[in-house]
Amino acid sequence: MSNSTTGNTQAPAHDRRLLRLPEVRQKVGLSRSAIYKLISEGQFPRQVAIGPRTVAWVQEDLERWIEERLNPPDPAGIS
Repeated sequence: MSNSTTGNTQAPAHDRRLLRLPEVRQKVGLSRSAIYKLISEGQFPRQVAIGPRTVAWVQEDLERWIEERLNPPDPAGIS
C-alpha cells in the first residue's frame, strides 16, 4: 500500500538517509556551532547516534525543517 492511501507521510525505510555533519552544514547553510545552538534551543532536528562516537541526522527531518523555513505558518492562523 502506498503512503498516499494510508495518510503516512514518512518515507519508506529504503528511501531514508542519514547525513553526517558536513553534509548537514552544506544542506542548511549553517555553521556547526549554529546547528548545535539551535538543537539546544529545540529549534533544529536532533541528531541520532549511529555509533559509540558518531551521530547523523535523518534527511527527512532536515528537509521538513527547511520546508518550515521556506513556508512558515501564517501567524494569524489564516490559510
